[in-house]
Amino acid sequence: MITPDYQNAVHESSEFNKMVEVQFVVDTRMDLYHIGDLTVELEAGALEGPWLITGKIGRSNGTGLTSVPLWLQIPTATGGMVTTAPFIVNLTGTGYAEMQWSHEITSSVLDALPVGLHMLSAKIDPFANGGFIQESVSNDVISAQLSKYAVPDVFMDLNAIASSPSVNSGDSVVWSVSMINTGDIRVSGKLHYTWEGVEATSPIIYLDSGQDYTWSVELTTAIGAHNAAFESQWVASTNSWDSNPTNSVASGVVSVEAELRLSWALSTLEVTGSDGSALILPMTQGESYTLQVDLTSIETGNLTYDCLDGNDAILSTVYAEVTGLGQKVTVTCEFNATAPSTVVRLIPSDSTISSTFTRTFTTIMSDKDLEELNTNSDSGTFTLIGLGALALIGILAISIFLTRESEEEVERDIFEYCPSCDGQLEGDENRCPHCSFNLKKARSQFHDCDECSESIPDLLDNCVYCGAEQDVSSYFEQRERKEKVTKVIVDIPEEVDDDAIVTGSENFAKTAQEFGFDEDQLTDEWDENILTAEAEVEAAYDRKNAEEVMREDMTEEELEAYQNTVTTTLKNMTDLGHESNDIDAILASKGEIISHKDDGKELSASDADIRGRLFEITGEQGTMPGDKVHVGTLTDSSFAGNEVSETTSDFSVV
Repeated sequence: MITPDYQNAVHESSEFNKMVEVQFVVDTRMDLYHIGDLTVELEAGALEGPWLITGKIGRSNGTGLTSVPLWLQIPTATGGMVTTAPFIVNLTGTGYAEMQWSHEITSSVLDALPVGLHMLSAKIDPFANGGFIQESVSNDVISAQLSKYAVPDVFMDLNAIASSPSVNSGDSVVWSVSMINTGDIRVSGKLHYTWEGVEATSPIIYLDSGQDYTWSVELTTAIGAHNAAFESQWVASTNSWDSNPTNSVASGVVSVEAELRLSWALSTLEVTGSDGSALILPMTQGESYTLQVDLTSIETGNLTYDCLDGNDAILSTVYAEVTGLGQKVTVTCEFNATAPSTVVRLIPSDSTISSTFTRTFTTIMSDKDLEELNTNSDSGTFTLIGLGALALIGILAISIFLTRESEEEVERDIFEYCPSCDGQLEGDENRCPHCSFNLKKARSQFHDCDECSESIPDLLDNCVYCGAEQDVSSYFEQRERKEKVTKVIVDIPEEVDDDAIVTGSENFAKTAQEFGFDEDQLTDEWDENILTAEAEVEAAYDRKNAEEVMREDMTEEELEAYQNTVTTTLKNMTDLGHESNDIDAILASKGEIISHKDDGKELSASDADIRGRLFEITGEQGTMPGDKVHVGTLTDSSFAGNEVSETTSDFSVV
């Protein structure tokens, strides 16, 4: 409807027929909107993107081509906005149209955002400069969640831990490195490490989210004293992550010591003459000889030895150096023999590394020296003899004074003594008769000499290799010696004619055959009986000393438990076979009891009824009137080999 001058501002002559009605159709304007949901996709393991954003927009009531500006935006916690650059989505057609779109966001766009979930929005025509008017703008924005993951960081303890802060050269060290994955996903990598100038790599290591892990490796130190450094670095796998490589380093240092020890290998000792031939004792005075001996080593290092003669004069200085583990070192010394004995000593510069080596060789004078001695003037012979005699007498007196020994020491020199109780031995016993000590076992015990480290028997008072004195008592348990009281019976035999025949016949074989025996058979039987008797005596001795033998083989714990256990050897009546020790019960079982008064008379065989009653009560067995008595035959002295003796038999039969 159209009405002119609807406010009546113009005065007209007529106000009629001023309105005209015209019909027309009004269509809605073009509208742009999002179709479906907005999606955010991130490839698995691609923690730093790119993120792929996908959506779809539609157009209604449009004609032709419509270029729609679109951008992505993410609000921040501080009120700001992280946005992408606008991009264009084209719609074409008449009426309804739609178009799928996608856009990538890189990690550089999201650098300002913290790790976590964020709301991502896609907005149509964000600046209203698209050159079109929409029916509505309320449907121009759509949102979805975007996750920003933390890039995993492998954090390692800066200090690599060694199994020991100080080790000997050549020994092993166990290094331990601790690490943790601070990220949200599993990572993998290897440890590259350097040790004693050698680089190596560990097997691949997998760390789950938040996992704390300790990696260990055993490495061997180099030879010689030094400080050995260990350095390691975590290197992530190609498809894995480590956001901060600077905190993925660990290192450590250990002190490597080389304490040299040298021991004499006495079996390698060799002495040769000036012509290189082997030594044949005795040495000859004035001749030149060469001593050579090897040393076994522990660890590495160097040392010097001074070669001295019997007058402590230095003959030479030998330098010994060990550059490898287990290396042998040879020491050589040249010297001239001096009568009556030649002494050679090798003294180390450090006694804590090696012991002193000493050897003494018997030496005689050469023919030339003897000839010169014999051709000397006889003018001082008697004087020298006199002085020599006096000197010898003085030496003898001093020697007697210095070497006198107590009675006990003299006996010890003559006899062999038990090392456990000092009991006198014959020398061939397997057990000490004084304390039951196992001598057979003691003879098989060995120890290392403190001076030369050679293995020698525990029973030796002096080392057979270097002559060093040994403390024998320290290797055996000291026991109390049991003194045995021996009764001596003096039997003064009458004079016996050795030629007299004490048997009934001179021909023993013939006599034995008359009795049905063979001479060899009797001899074998006697030998067997003797062996059986000896075995029984030995078994009885072992039973007697069974406790001592058993205690020798016990450990300290078993011995203590045995000593704390008390076992009585008393036996009760039941053990002896008696059912009861009640005297009243015993008497009651015997029937009527008759009291006999003591009239002072001595019982005789005629008191048979009393004696029979006693036998019945006590259980004894005896001869009663009317009993038959068997009388054994007497020894027949006519048997060959039996000693003739007077034999009597005293018995009576009632």
